[in-house]
Amino acid sequence: MQAEKVARFSEDLRFENVRTTSTIAALDLSIGNTGYLAEVCPRWRPRIAADPRRA
Repeated sequence: MQAEKVARFSEDLRFENVRTTSTIAALDLSIGNTGYLAEVCPRWRPRIAADPRRA
């Protein structure tokens, strides 16, 4: 079941290096430049801050 869910990310160009180990799944975001969340962070920060699960 998990393998089926994770496999769909392998076909999505927004993600790369999709992998699983036991019950842990991980993937990398495909972004234009190097650096930890360099282009993504400014766009995601408001969404993360507004997430009610983080309260």
